[in-house]
Amino acid sequence: MIGREDEVKEYRTRIWIFQVPIVIGFFILVGRLFFLQIIKGNELRSFSEANRLKKEKVVAARGRIYDRNGKVIVDNRAAFDVVLVSQYYSYQEDENRRLASALKMDPQEFERKLSKINRGPSYAPGLLKSDVSKDLIAAIETAPSGFLGVDIESNVQRKYLFGEVGAQLLGYISEVGKKDIKSDPKLQMGDFIGRTGLERFFDSALRGQDGIGYVEVDAGGVAGPVRTAIRSWGTFPRLSPVLVTACT
Repeated sequence: MIGREDEVKEYRTRIWIFQVPIVIGFFILVGRLFFLQIIKGNELRSFSEANRLKKEKVVAARGRIYDRNGKVIVDNRAAFDVVLVSQYYSYQEDENRRLASALKMDPQEFERKLSKINRGPSYAPGLLKSDVSKDLIAAIETAPSGFLGVDIESNVQRKYLFGEVGAQLLGYISEVGKKDIKSDPKLQMGDFIGRTGLERFFDSALRGQDGIGYVEVDAGGVAGPVRTAIRSWGTFPRLSPVLVTACT
């Protein structure tokens, strides 16, 4: 382009001005990808796994109690509890009323439970209602809008074959409080211990040792319909039954 060299030179200068930021941006992007994928890859993968998997305590079944003839007098039965994980729950008034109604709980009792859970670790499931019926479980799991942070956990309840007969001797169990946890660091919120009678006397043997399991959850912290453990750690010992020679 004879006679227009100045225009060509100016045009090339403009192109270079646009090319330099593009090239710099490309190298910055490549460097950032290298940092995230190679240098920080393992750490970010761990964060991703932590969000996808929820840690759950696998409660050891409490030991049976037998009489001197080898007959079971205190056993376990399957039960289900409604639990709430604070970090996924909204705590909005409308949500609270809707959940309390679904659980068929008195509003004041529900607020006390909710307040207790909110004071605990946000990642730990807190007990809202224990030993719920199948109809209530269905109402929770099939609610149109769902309940983020609310889940159903399997548990065991004590079954006293003679009912109230011998209650003073056999005793009973209940959930631990702050004083119990302070006196025994192994205890956690949601654990049950013997309060009176043989349940209390043989508590350390009957209680067993809990394990830890991981289940896959969605963005709301809710496990899928099939609760399959991804991994599990811990021991689940089968405790020898306690032989009660004082009973006939």
